[in-house]
Amino acid sequence: NSVRVPGSTSDWLAFKINVTKAGKYIVDVRAYVEKTAKLHFELDGSRLQGASLPLKTCNYWDQWAENRLETIDLPAGEHLLKVILEADKTVNLDYLDLKAFAPDIEIKSNDVEILDNSTGYNLQNGTDFGNQPCPMPGKVFSITNRGYGSLRLTGTPLVKISGANASDFKVSKMPAAIAVQANDTTNFAIQFLPGKGNIGERTATVTVLSNDEDGQEGVFTFNIKASNYPVEAELRSNGSVLASATQTPNAGAPRNFGLIVSEAVTRQFTLYNFGQGPMTVAPSLTGDAANEFALQNFPTSIPEGGNANFSVT
Repeated sequence: NSVRVPGSTSDWLAFKINVTKAGKYIVDVRAYVEKTAKLHFELDGSRLQGASLPLKTCNYWDQWAENRLETIDLPAGEHLLKVILEADKTVNLDYLDLKAFAPDIEIKSNDVEILDNSTGYNLQNGTDFGNQPCPMPGKVFSITNRGYGSLRLTGTPLVKISGANASDFKVSKMPAAIAVQANDTTNFAIQFLPGKGNIGERTATVTVLSNDEDGQEGVFTFNIKASNYPVEAELRSNGSVLASATQTPNAGAPRNFGLIVSEAVTRQFTLYNFGQGPMTVAPSLTGDAANEFALQNFPTSIPEGGNANFSVT
């Protein structure tokens, strides 16, 4: 139940607390106040430095507002925490909650988590960009705060690229937020832009600095890789090579599905990689009737000298 604190600057409430671990803590206060007021906190008779909390005003007496103070330093042991009203206003205090200040950084791409200090490369989590012989849109990474308290990005720049081939990668979009609240997310993007003559596999290291004090994640690093081998793709069906950019299907060609009366018709195709290095593939169906066709088993990557089958229905 709520506690009503009368309107006087000398009014206070005291709580006996047991701090199991010394450190930084967040103070959450749910309260009603009609006009501007502040609270501050004392510990064992001494005012806590910087511990002044302006309260959000409410329109009606039965409304509540969430207020948060980051952060106060609490030593371990039993203490008397006093909440003191700074303004001559009546405050209805619903609850006061203390949580350990522990922001926790999580980085993902393609909705797959990337572990801190990752040294490998993976197409699924975006650390392997695949083969990109021509400029592609930046690969998007997300930063989420899975802990309590504001996760503050502290690096300059916020996302740094270093390593053997750092100049071949560019942060095309920096995080929009420097402070990420609990369960909130901000994004950044990295583009592969190899310099002239830089052919083959290129690698770099991404570093994000923050106030995450959990283990070593305050310095979050992971490796990225991309390649720009020349690509030579060939598409075949029924042993015939299909020319690229053909606009009008021939009557006898596999890409002409003919007149469809009742049952669906499927055509089989094989995509070959005759270039150097692996080939990354991103299919799409376009045109006025694109929604009447469907791709099945389309590959995302084909190794050098390899091939992959897919079908169109």
